[in-house]
Amino acid sequence: MKLAKELRRYTALAKDQGFTVIEKTRHVQFLAPTGGGIVTVACTPSDYRAYMNIRADLRRIGMVVER
Repeated sequence: MKLAKELRRYTALAKDQGFTVIEKTRHVQFLAPTGGGIVTVACTPSDYRAYMNIRADLRRIGMVVER
């Protein structure tokens, strides 16, 4: 599976912060270490605002993401 560059960055950042990252065939799941939630993301999102929305979702479950 080939992840988009921005999604690879979020995946590495999440792993560094203790999140569990599950890479499936067409999606990636981020599980919060404190049980705060799950974010499921498509490997190739098509919306131009997709990465802004992914960043917002990850911040909601406790990940520290720079702006």
